[in-house]
This record gives sequence, C-alpha cells and structure tokens, in this order.
Amino acid sequence: MSTGRRQAIGLMTGTSMDGIDGVLLEERCEGQGGIAMHRVAAHHVPMPAELRAELLACQSPDARIDDMLRAQKSFTESLLPTLIALRDQADPTCLLGAGVHGQTVRHWPQEGISLQLLDPHLLAEVTGLDIVSDFRRRDLAAGGQGAPLVPPFHAALLGNAPRPAAVLNIGGFANLSLVGSAAPVRGFDTGPGNVLMDAWIERCRGEAFDRDGAWAAQGEVHMPLLEQLLEHPDLQGTGPRSTGRDVFHLNWLLEGLQAIGWSEPLSPAQEASVQATLLELTCTTILRGLAESPQPCAAVYVCGGGARNLAMMARLRETLAGLHTGDPTELHTTEALGWDPQEVEAAAFAWLALRHLVGEAGSAPTVTGARGPRRLGSLTPGRLPQR
Repeated sequence: MSTGRRQAIGLMTGTSMDGIDGVLLEERCEGQGGIAMHRVAAHHVPMPAELRAELLACQSPDARIDDMLRAQKSFTESLLPTLIALRDQADPTCLLGAGVHGQTVRHWPQEGISLQLLDPHLLAEVTGLDIVSDFRRRDLAAGGQGAPLVPPFHAALLGNAPRPAAVLNIGGFANLSLVGSAAPVRGFDTGPGNVLMDAWIERCRGEAFDRDGAWAAQGEVHMPLLEQLLEHPDLQGTGPRSTGRDVFHLNWLLEGLQAIGWSEPLSPAQEASVQATLLELTCTTILRGLAESPQPCAAVYVCGGGARNLAMMARLRETLAGLHTGDPTELHTTEALGWDPQEVEAAAFAWLALRHLVGEAGSAPTVTGARGPRRLGSLTPGRLPQR
C-alpha cells in the first residue's frame, strides 16, 4: 500500500431510491497526525423504475420473504456497474475495499431491529473487493438507534469551517448533525424529508418527485393538516432518535387527511396545498432540530436531494432568519465545503468502511445513544491475494 494514502468506495441509494450513488474516497495522512479527505471519483446511475417498485413493495408489512430475497438479488446486481466503474478508477496499491449500506426495508430501533437488503457475498465475488456492510446492527446491539450513522463523517467534512455549524442531509428522511466548537458531534433524524412529497406527487400526478419544489410552491400551507401531522409522537422527542418508512408513509398521510375531514378525490388546489404542507412539515421539523443546538449555528450546510429543491431551500432560508437573535444562520449547500450534495452520503459510507478496515470505531454514542463507540459493519472478504 502507498504510504500515507488509503482509498475506499462508498455506495448508497437512500430512502428516496431515486438513484445509485458511488464515491471513491481517499484519505491522505498529513503533518502532525492530520488526515485530509479527497473525492477521487464519483458515479451515479438512476434507479430503474421496475426495481424501485420492487423495493417499495418490500416496505409493506405484507411483503413475503421470497419477494424480499428476489428483490435483494436484483438490487445487489444493480450496484455492480457502479462498484466496478469506481474500482477501475482506484489506485490498486491503496484501495482497501468498499462500504455498501444496502436498502433499508425495516427499521425498528425500539426493538433493536433493522434490516437492509444486500448480498455482500455477490459483490465480493464479482468485484474481488472486501465489502463492509450491515452497518447498523452493531450499534443497535450496543443499545443505540443504529442511525443516523453519518454525523461523525459530517463533522470531518466541515474541516476548518467556523463552528458551531450543522450539516443537514435531506433525502427521503432528514437527519441533522450538530457540530460544536469542542463538544462531541450530536445528530438525529428530524423526520420526513422528501419521502412524503415524493409519494404524494406520484399518487396525484404520476411524477417521481417535485422538481425544484415547483408544485409545492403553487399551494398554500393548510394549517389544520400541518398541526395534525406534527402531533405524531416520533416528532415530539429530543436526543437520539431515528425513523423511516415504517412510520412515515403514504397511508399515514391519508389517515391525516381523513382526520381533518378531507377525502379523495381532492381538487387540484387541495392537492397542491397538501404538497405545500408536506414541505412545511419537513422545514418545521428541521427547525425544531436546529433549536436543540446548545449554541446558535453559524451555518447550515445542506446535502442530499433536498438541496436541489429550490422551494425548500427558500423556505429554510426564510425560517433560519428568525431562528435566533444576533447574526443570522447562513444556509449553504455542501458545495461551499467542496462536496457535491448528491455525493456526501455515499462518501460517508466509504469513510465508515475505512474506519472498519483500519480497526477504528465509526459510531458516535452522542448521536445514537449507544453504550459506547463501536467498530461498525461486517466484513465480507474479496478474493484471496495472489501468492
């Protein structure tokens, strides 16, 4: 291995399931024990619509184990082109392996259960790489939430940026990392990100997502619906917490509509109002999370698909302006830190894979509530070295 350099690949699909993102990450040892991170290459392919539908069906409580196993095989095979493309761009003298999160289909942290569909053995066999996967369950075993896992990487991502600061990942769900000047990183899921907006626009208009938030921008926030949705117990807590599609899904939204006396078919104005309300739900819960920071954040850096939602970014900027007195909290995407917002989560799993492969803890108990830091993930070895 090249002295002072180590590389790993990270793959992530996320809860929105809109595409497969891969990043080749390199860490370089610098003077006085410092480590610098560099993005060497990235690769993105859209998620095939048929596979996305297959994975969404696995979220149903009625999903059969044989359907899950077939979906797992199809999903794993869909990752191979991205993994191979990045492997072939890596320096083989310092490439240690790959971190692959898999597709979450169950997340029940209160029961110590989380399931991600993935066959790491197939990935290892075809690519020859050491594969680190199944990142959540060691933290769950230690009494933690098992998620979010990315805040320690977010803290490293900030580099020399002024602190306190926050990194906000808005994918299907939103998670927040609060990074102080000296205190350990804190982080948690704030609630739905894009997941409900995606489900609603697909139901009403047959579109996979609300491009630029344009449809939400056409509607008016319906306060009775917003108040109804905000009553969910998972949106009331503080401290370590995580959530997923098991809790927030289309049927839950439809129940909320029924609770306020709205029944389908809705008028076009009502449908747009629901979308605007869902965007406000995301922004409101994010704002509540930011209020948990012991000190006002100098800046919030947004990554994930939500960074491309112009209506959401505008609303966040507006709400941050009134968050606290004194200097306003600035809102940026992670491009201000030199990282493409769409690539941050995949890079995080390359970073977590490196922590496992060099024998270091990758978790933060202040985030998940686990009994202590743990070396996350399970290793599936690649091909044996040539002798």
